[in-house]
Amino acid sequence: MIRSMAGPLECALEAYDGSDVGLLHQFRDALEPNQARLKEAILLAGAPAVEVARGATWLIKEWLDRGVKCTPATVQVLTDQLVAMADPVVCQHIAQCLGSIRIPSVSAPRFVEFLERGCGSNRPFQRAWSMDGLVRLAEQHGDYRPLAEAALAAGMSDPAASVRARARRILDGS
Repeated sequence: MIRSMAGPLECALEAYDGSDVGLLHQFRDALEPNQARLKEAILLAGAPAVEVARGATWLIKEWLDRGVKCTPATVQVLTDQLVAMADPVVCQHIAQCLGSIRIPSVSAPRFVEFLERGCGSNRPFQRAWSMDGLVRLAEQHGDYRPLAEAALAAGMSDPAASVRARARRILDGS
């Protein structure tokens, strides 16, 4: 991206090397989480620079965990960005956010596609959190309960211990 067109968050995330989480903590603490910044982070989730996208989705998750709410307009931006998200860590971060986001009915099918793709990933943590995301989505939209139950059943017999553990935690209500 042309430097003059990059927003403040993107400029900050360009310094992130993909491993220094301390730097992300500094960004989280220094940057006020508001709807404009959340929207900027969501738009960066599909960035071609993987480190920028991973840093952006890490911040999204942190801000949502700290109580920042997505407006319907922000959820729509996220819905539109789902197709651009291919990196497994980026997808995992977004799946981890589903317990904190109210998904409108009109957006639910695109989230289902996104999460089903994650359930088929070769990355266990992405499978685990995509399964979790389907369950969270089904809590909001009961029509997706059969899909969530099928994902949970698959998770209980997944070869990866992390996926089975996440399935057990869901069943235990954690």
